[in-house]
Amino acid sequence: MYLLLYIVVTYCCFIYIICAFSKDMKEYGVEVLNVINLADIFKLKGNDAMLFKGYPFAIKSYTVAIALCGDNAIYYCNRAAAYTQTKQYTEAISDCEKAIQLDSSYRKAYSRLGSVYFAQGKYSDAIHKGFKKALQLDPDDESMKRNIQAAEQKLMEERERNSRSSSRNTDSYPRFDLNDPRASDSDRRIMNMINEYNRRNHAIIAESESEVSTQSVGALNAID
Repeated sequence: MYLLLYIVVTYCCFIYIICAFSKDMKEYGVEVLNVINLADIFKLKGNDAMLFKGYPFAIKSYTVAIALCGDNAIYYCNRAAAYTQTKQYTEAISDCEKAIQLDSSYRKAYSRLGSVYFAQGKYSDAIHKGFKKALQLDPDDESMKRNIQAAEQKLMEERERNSRSSSRNTDSYPRFDLNDPRASDSDRRIMNMINEYNRRNHAIIAESESEVSTQSVGALNAID
């Protein structure tokens, strides 16, 4: 009795799935519904969501695709793109690494891994763990060469800022002793104005150098 009920329920669920996805099957050119094709439908739904910046829905769609077919590197790589857009960098890196584990020759997984590290400001990791490995798989990829140049430029700017920051201190600007007994009241007022100017100027320069300009790195939204 229970076996018969189980068969009936399973059959009804199967019919429901076919009806629910019949429109999607036609839209995406899928003729036969099986687990692999169903996973691909969810991937394509995720791709559509990415185009309209519906990143949370894209993540859910790719997650379903992965649940149905967990050995597809593309699904992980695409979800990493959505995670990156929502600044879930830890999850994005994990998905890139999983994609690489499934397919070590998947160039886009390395490229995306580099983009995630770049978005975090980890420019050295972006170069060595991502972009350069992608370039090794396709030495003629000009966009990847530009990505490496951009990351190297950021790395150089970062090192220069750190170098200037460590060498600069408040003594870089002349300070005047307000307690000098030889100074008149007028001298002290002038000295106080100069010291205050130097203090403010130092603060402004330090603040301006702490700002990091944003620069996009190649095809972060490009998905398969």
